[in-house]
Amino acid sequence: MNYPMRSFRLYMSHRTYAIYVAPVMFLAVLALTVIAGLITGMVTGLPLPPEAATTFSGMGMLVSVLIGFFISSSALAVNRTFATVLAFGGTRRDFWMGSAMGFGVTALIAAVFATALLGIEELTNGWFIGVPVFGTPLLGNGDYLITFVAVLAYSLAALFTGAAFGTIFRAFGATAVTMAIIGAVLIVAGIVAVLVWQREFTIQAAIDLGHWLPSVLAAAFALVCLLVSYVTNKKATV
Repeated sequence: MNYPMRSFRLYMSHRTYAIYVAPVMFLAVLALTVIAGLITGMVTGLPLPPEAATTFSGMGMLVSVLIGFFISSSALAVNRTFATVLAFGGTRRDFWMGSAMGFGVTALIAAVFATALLGIEELTNGWFIGVPVFGTPLLGNGDYLITFVAVLAYSLAALFTGAAFGTIFRAFGATAVTMAIIGAVLIVAGIVAVLVWQREFTIQAAIDLGHWLPSVLAAAFALVCLLVSYVTNKKATV
């Protein structure tokens, strides 16, 4: 077995983080959303009328819960397994390739599970009470392909963000991580400022891309973080 695959298997051996987290967190947010819908239904009646159901569109932000955990788990992953891979004869490149494949599998699991839950949501007319959890604007308003791609892109962006910060910590220490976070915030703020300044272009791009826009932005961000983690990983020390 080559060393990248050994690194991949080492990552996947932590099944709680690599496999089970996304399904469990999706189901937890789903349960909380349905409970909130039932409480609202005590006033509006069930199934929820459209005007009440639209207030749950923000529940598409369930992805933010997953993103937060993915950032922390991938940052821990690159620090937890790095020394082990090198100790058994792997290179930094082997470690990064194996970890990247593992992140891809974790993101794929999240995307498949979210798309499957969207299907169940539509079959049950919003979990029998008219609550949209996965059929929200952030996830494509019920489009299966957009939902799959969106969750995949969001997950990869989060995982490689954590990997980037984790490798920066491994290579340069805690102070460098703090500076990187500040720098990332300033860069994002600068990009937002440019988009507002060129608002005609921004509005037209949003119109052209429609529900694909968040996925495109997340994929671009994931690519940047992937490159940062790859370059920084070469400087990491045991």
